[in-house]
Amino acid sequence: NTEDIQRERETTTLPDIDKFSNWHKLMRSTAWVPRIARFLCKKDDSMRRELQPSELQRAEDKWIRKIQRDTFSQEIRDLAAGKVISKRSRLYDLNPFLDAEGIIRVGSRLCNLKDVSAEIITPIVIPPDQRLTRLLLDKYHRWAKHQGKETILNEVRQKYWVLNARRAIKSTFNRCSECQERRAKPQMPKMAALPTARLMHGTRPFCATGLDYFGPITVTIGRRHEKRYVALFTCLTIRAVHLEVVSNLTSSATIMAIRRFVAR
Repeated sequence: NTEDIQRERETTTLPDIDKFSNWHKLMRSTAWVPRIARFLCKKDDSMRRELQPSELQRAEDKWIRKIQRDTFSQEIRDLAAGKVISKRSRLYDLNPFLDAEGIIRVGSRLCNLKDVSAEIITPIVIPPDQRLTRLLLDKYHRWAKHQGKETILNEVRQKYWVLNARRAIKSTFNRCSECQERRAKPQMPKMAALPTARLMHGTRPFCATGLDYFGPITVTIGRRHEKRYVALFTCLTIRAVHLEVVSNLTSSATIMAIRRFVAR
């Protein structure tokens, strides 16, 4: 019939969604298709103007109608005919209805509530297993700066009712590389075997010694301030420590510190 022909024509004007990884780029590309068609037919100046919000909204409505027809075709036929949908349908408990654009929305007892947007009262039903749904949740996920699942759920439900929303949002978090990096725990490296110098039992302290420096430390000599360093000698077996003050980082100062250490 005429309605089916119109729907098929609308579907053929949609770009290949598998080539898009961003919601906004998909909507803009979809909105440009009728603009280009009008330009080719009428040769007007529409190509020079920026896309209007109404054009982007019509593009979004096209995609939502498509995924709803792909998932809830029988429910749409029943609602269009004024029938009650099957009790076995996933939408039965949502009291769904078709709006003026042919989009399934959640029915609500708050339809007469004033000062509240109709999108909040009757959100759009979105199936969870569509690529468009993944792009939509990814948009909200990035817009909310990778916050928690409940935050994303609250923002999404201001306009959309995603079936099995928590599971779909969890999948969005699991696919996000930035969230994976934030949740990743550092892996401790496997420690190598201890060297022989660390296992010299029964020997005198400092038979095997490690040397390191720390500083500088500011010291006062009369009225002037000078820098000093500290040579740290450590016994590799029992971890005993010996400190020597060093005037600078030259090799001669280091040799003198070692000599003082050995002479003790």
